[in-house]
Amino acid sequence: MNLAELLRNRLRAQADLFAALTNHPTVVGSGREHALAELLREVVPRRLEVLTGAIARVDDQGQPQIATAQADIMLVDTIDYPMLLRVGTTVVAIPQAVRAVVEVKSGLARGAKFIDAVDQLGRLQLDAGADNPFVTALFSFGAPTKSATFRGWLEDVLKARAERGNAVTAASDAETKRTAREAQAALAPPFLPDLLFSDEGAIAMKIDDAGKPAYRFYECEAGAPTAVAFLDQMMMLTAPRVIETVPADPAVAGRVTKAFRLVSSFLRAPLAEAKKCAILQVA
Repeated sequence: MNLAELLRNRLRAQADLFAALTNHPTVVGSGREHALAELLREVVPRRLEVLTGAIARVDDQGQPQIATAQADIMLVDTIDYPMLLRVGTTVVAIPQAVRAVVEVKSGLARGAKFIDAVDQLGRLQLDAGADNPFVTALFSFGAPTKSATFRGWLEDVLKARAERGNAVTAASDAETKRTAREAQAALAPPFLPDLLFSDEGAIAMKIDDAGKPAYRFYECEAGAPTAVAFLDQMMMLTAPRVIETVPADPAVAGRVTKAFRLVSSFLRAPLAEAKKCAILQVA
């Protein structure tokens, strides 16, 4: 058994501990969030703390607002940036400090459950503001099992975005229009998740397709554990955000990049395009 298989087995064992003793969804869900957070905590650079909480919200003029969305897992730079509030591993982070956010689910289903999860990540991006982009990911310990399923569910998200656009047009007063416009924006292409992973095998990743945002669908080669492929992709996507903080020396940045690639080579979780699952444009 190789490292990737051992990591995945340990993740599942930790994730399912509470499920063996209780069927309360909040307790089971918290246990699974903790298991995935611990796996990330073991490999990301110490500069990026793995935390939970909220992202401080600011309006278009940079004025403080009440945060509206909760983050299951956040990768936060706590070396160069202060926190607004911290109790243990729960924080309210300023937007500039956040490098990645992960929404964790025990399982997903077509319709409102999936759309709500995508919406949650979009609202976190809206809270942070357009000037503070970060990696966003949705990880499910259960369904779906096929990458083509993610494609169908993403098509539902596009339909929901169109319906929210109709709600903006139909709004009769300024406050209703503002709320509807915010709901539509949460599903806009820039705010859709960068990564969609199910530990049961489904994978979708946002790409640039001829200048337009799109999703490509994958499967792990040779049955590599999906959870470890997720870990690998999170490492590679956050690498540029870490490099931004190192001294302005190309040699130093190059060494950091090579270090991330070395970790990736040990994880050995290569991906292949899913068969019969065409690229889906989301612009």
